Amino acid sequence: MQQLPASSDALVWLRLYQLEAAGRVPKGPRQPLWWTLRAPARPLTYHAVHRMFEHAGTRAGSSATLHALRHTAAYRMAEDPNVPLTDVQFVLGHSQEDVPKSVELRQWPL
Repeated sequence: MQQLPASSDALVWLRLYQLEAAGRVPKGPRQPLWWTLRAPARPLTYHAVHRMFEHAGTRAGSSATLHALRHTAAYRMAEDPNVPLTDVQFVLGHSQEDVPKSVELRQWPL
């Protein structure tokens, strides 16, 4: 299990989600974080989230993908001078060998 940093806003939304799911999903540190809210509750898989994102994008007229969302998050973290590149690497799950890629990322124009 990977622990990641989160903003206070993200933690508030996570807590609201947990309150909504309370009593319908197992609790515990080794349990998945994300579950379906329809009965029977099942852990959300990457493919299920991918389909939901794709469906929402189609309805909104967007062709954005989850991978594009990951790139956007990486770019925004890397352009913030208060976020060390090592933190960006950690969140993305990259190793030290990826440092040059992260440095290039910080130099991309908007």
